[in-house]
Amino acid sequence: MESGISLVPITKNADDHRNFDLIGEGGITLTNTLVYYEMTGYEPPWISYFAQSKNGQLMGSGAFKGAPKDGTVEIAYQVFKKYQNQGFGTQICAALTRLAFAEAPEINILACTLPENNYSTRILEKNGFYFAKAIEDPEEGLIWQWLKRNI
Repeated sequence: MESGISLVPITKNADDHRNFDLIGEGGITLTNTLVYYEMTGYEPPWISYFAQSKNGQLMGSGAFKGAPKDGTVEIAYQVFKKYQNQGFGTQICAALTRLAFAEAPEINILACTLPENNYSTRILEKNGFYFAKAIEDPEEGLIWQWLKRNI
């Protein structure tokens, strides 16, 4: 699938993003990301990204949940409500995966979902992730873990 999105790094400086329409979901994403950076640090390329369409619209976001640990990096992604169910989640996941393997070809990529078949599990399957295991997360409760290795 040809990607209709590009990843735009979310920097630590909110003013770097003033050219975007940050009303609504984009602004919430920026605010939450800056708070997250304060808690976890800022170590490019293992940061958060806006997903931008070819025409410049922010369609969602994707992130690495911190730098790799023990050879594994966790990803997360979201598609803004207006753009859901159009394949953009699959593209955001694919772009994060390409970026991770370009930076560290030997890395394992982890993603977590609710313990049910849903849009997110289909996105991961389309991107070559496989179900690894169900775990009890102290904050989230029961979740499913998905892995992808660079083959």
